[in-house]
Amino acid sequence: MTTDAWRLFRLGDLLVRGRASAVDPEGWQTLALTVKNSPEPALRGDGKRFVDRHVRPFVWYGFEGTLQIRRRLEVRDGRSLVAEFTSDLGGRILRGKDWKEHAATLSCRETWKHAATRDNQDAEFRAMVVRALELGTKRLRDDLRDLGGQFLQRQADDGGNSYHAGRLALGLLALVKGGVPKDDEVVQRGFDELRGRTLIDTYSIANAIMAIESLYAPSDEAGALRTGAQQRPRRREVAPADRELLAKWTARLLTCIDTRVDPAYLLRFNYTAGDRFDNSVNQYGLLGLYSAHLCGIEIKPAVWEAAANHLLASQSPEGPKVQLELIDYRTLAARAADPDATFTRSQMVQRALGWSYHEPKSDGELTPTWGSMTSAGITGLAICEAGLADNPQFKRPTLVGNSRRARDDGFAWLAQWMTPRHHAGAIERQQSWLYYYLYSLERAALLSGVALIQDRDWYFEGAMVLVLAQQADGHWPAEIHWDQGIERDAMAILFLKQSTAPVVTGR
Repeated sequence: MTTDAWRLFRLGDLLVRGRASAVDPEGWQTLALTVKNSPEPALRGDGKRFVDRHVRPFVWYGFEGTLQIRRRLEVRDGRSLVAEFTSDLGGRILRGKDWKEHAATLSCRETWKHAATRDNQDAEFRAMVVRALELGTKRLRDDLRDLGGQFLQRQADDGGNSYHAGRLALGLLALVKGGVPKDDEVVQRGFDELRGRTLIDTYSIANAIMAIESLYAPSDEAGALRTGAQQRPRRREVAPADRELLAKWTARLLTCIDTRVDPAYLLRFNYTAGDRFDNSVNQYGLLGLYSAHLCGIEIKPAVWEAAANHLLASQSPEGPKVQLELIDYRTLAARAADPDATFTRSQMVQRALGWSYHEPKSDGELTPTWGSMTSAGITGLAICEAGLADNPQFKRPTLVGNSRRARDDGFAWLAQWMTPRHHAGAIERQQSWLYYYLYSLERAALLSGVALIQDRDWYFEGAMVLVLAQQADGHWPAEIHWDQGIERDAMAILFLKQSTAPVVTGR
């Protein structure tokens, strides 16, 4: 047996070698393996300079040891199934020059038994999600009671950011989307406080606009859009005072851009006006603009064109060809209603092209692509297409065609690298920003009306991870980097609720 797991956070390329015994009459088999990481990360098609910059600095330890797996196989319905197994992993973690220094000893035993086969989104699964949402929204609601808390309190009106207000807005958005009544005392008090805050940065302004828009969104709209009963989101009937506030926030949002480029041609968001951008905060800027657009705030069609220009220019130019299959919700529902019927499968050859945090290249080398940033790129292009579709007199057929191709290339990247167990993509972000990545994936897939990517149910996979990781008090576990419970809880709720509604995407 020979296998490997490459570019693991902290360990680099892990090599597994060994032998498997024959299966005995009771179905038991033993795998005896050695485990060791390679001295140098393999290039894997990347340049040496890329590996030196973006891989090697994140490989901190060596490892050498053994892995023995004792497993019992069963044959059911003509297929071999691992019914139970016990694994024993032991070895040394090494550090220092040439990994000569013994840093720690690892000993790990795991015992597993097959308990049940999940039939995807069955009744038991849906009940698990409902329980997680009830527990999570209760926890989040309790956390939003104290508006003077350390990470929610009002900040100086002339400060550099208003992140506490942005965090409050994200929490309120999750409560409303999660099913807490809009007239709930905590929700009402939170919105009253949000309306009175001074908003400074893109993250805070966009979250606030999305939160206000959620108060006016029809409760049945997302489902109608997924099934095709409704073709595009309806304009919101917004109270005059909120509409005036949204107009003020939107005008401020449109100043929080990269000042180095002409926004008439290339629009990309920064936290505040300045000589930088990143594709993370850019995603929030476009989400905020689209929510304002749904609330009747005028967004000139040239804004959507300039924003799409940036996303097309910032997508990675290199990637392998992939045979891509995307299934929309209408097709999925028809397949579920009549599993024996014949359905046309739409497959296309795309390039697996993702997005990075900044530019796609630096000093002539590709920059690392991440799952969250690739999802952000897909999200932004879907929003720009929807904004242009709402202005049919502003015809840009070539731009729309390029945008659809780029979105599909982004989905091809996800088809290659998507996982709900860690942040997909570059080694440097594998063990951080998981909740943000999942919430970004939810937006990208739902805005484009995509139910299955390469026949994989992205929602089922992600929801199982979140449901089983939730703690007894309703919180989701912290990550290994600094993060805030309100934000990770809100993002987990928004993912589980499938809170994002599809937009006009041409599918």
